[in-house]
Amino acid sequence: MTVSIYRRGLAAALLALSTAFILSGCSSSKEAVAEMTRKAEKGDTESMVKLADMYCRGAFGLNADDQICGMWMKRAAELGHKDAQYHLGRMFEEGIGMRRDDAQAYAWYSIAYANGYMMAGDKAQKISGKLSPKQHEDAQRIIEAKKALIVAH
Repeated sequence: MTVSIYRRGLAAALLALSTAFILSGCSSSKEAVAEMTRKAEKGDTESMVKLADMYCRGAFGLNADDQICGMWMKRAAELGHKDAQYHLGRMFEEGIGMRRDDAQAYAWYSIAYANGYMMAGDKAQKISGKLSPKQHEDAQRIIEAKKALIVAH
């Protein structure tokens, strides 16, 4: 149930971006996926997020694959993409594409919030109340290790 809720939420957030890309000159979905993959492999974070979305939803002829979805989302998040940081937090919170980990979820929500993704602040606050002292320490270590990802506003 949470996987389908996540997929619908991510799909709504990214559908317009994915559709615009698919319709921007590629003659087939297979060609569009190949082009998007090439861009993602070269470090284009927007393409990484779009690929993650497509693998989560099983869109454009791809088999749904939470592991590949998680891999691309994590890559984009680690390269500073604030939307990916938020969605990676959700993936850790819900156990989609990776094991469920509230400390990781809290850390990624906190990073996304620090980068201006306002909704992430509420999610971080909600999870914070569930964390044990050890999980809080773990989350703070993750945030500290990833502090270079936080863009000053």
